[in-house]
Amino acid sequence: MKSRSDSYKEIYQPFVENHLGGKSLQNIIVTGNVDAEFERHNFLNYEKLISYDNHYVNYQYGETDNTSIVMDNVFSPKNPTESVNLIFFDGQWFGENDEEQQPKNLVKNLTSGIKRVLEGAFKNNKLGIVVVVYSDCIGIDSWTKDSLSPQNYNQFYEGIEIPFHLLKQNYGNYRIEDFFHKSFSFLNQDLTCETSMSGAVFYER
Repeated sequence: MKSRSDSYKEIYQPFVENHLGGKSLQNIIVTGNVDAEFERHNFLNYEKLISYDNHYVNYQYGETDNTSIVMDNVFSPKNPTESVNLIFFDGQWFGENDEEQQPKNLVKNLTSGIKRVLEGAFKNNKLGIVVVVYSDCIGIDSWTKDSLSPQNYNQFYEGIEIPFHLLKQNYGNYRIEDFFHKSFSFLNQDLTCETSMSGAVFYER
């Protein structure tokens, strides 16, 4: 069985390549480990990769001329980034060991936060394209050892609505042109994990 990273390559990268490959991009937004995302997006031509990470550690690449680390929550940022062509929302976790892991950026009122991220992306967007991909990390059992358990869902996500519908609507002059949702399994520490990924592309009309 494939790893999570390999699964992302098979699902995420072709979708992004189809809409943004070969184009000159402005900013792209990612979540978490800037090294992993720097490698994952090396097939794109962009001005800056901005990694939202509210638990920064000293990664190998860190901040460079075309990468920047923002200590903020990508799902509800204080100052949303403008001029964005790609947004990769992903869950982040914290804890000293597997048993103590807790979600740290999936918070209540995600809907208003994600709308602000999208609205920022549309501003001063020279290309007139925004690709959004959302990785559903609910139930990944590398921490809980019990994939997609309703008990774990209630424990970690009580009161939190994961707003998939935000990827299926139009925004002003931006119209949704393509959408996908795919469930998949991956292997992590000899455990089979279940998760899913959704994506959408918005074009300015």
